[in-house]
Amino acid sequence: MSKGANVVTIFLIISIIVGIVSSILLTIFLTGYEATTQGQIEATYASPLYGAGIASGVFTSLLLFYPVFKKGDRSHQWEDFR
Repeated sequence: MSKGANVVTIFLIISIIVGIVSSILLTIFLTGYEATTQGQIEATYASPLYGAGIASGVFTSLLLFYPVFKKGDRSHQWEDFR
């Protein structure tokens, strides 16, 4: 694999791990928060969806910010482009 494919694969693995952990934590916290049985069932069904949303957000953020941190100008003395 090329370097770019390796980076994307690493980002994908990180986002999958974040999604699984957030899904488990959301299941624990939302199920404990809801007082009724129906609310606990709905929280159990909704937690993986929230976890998938968090994972896709992390993956997108990593892809967007990687070039900035990799090749970005850190001097903070940018030119005026007017």
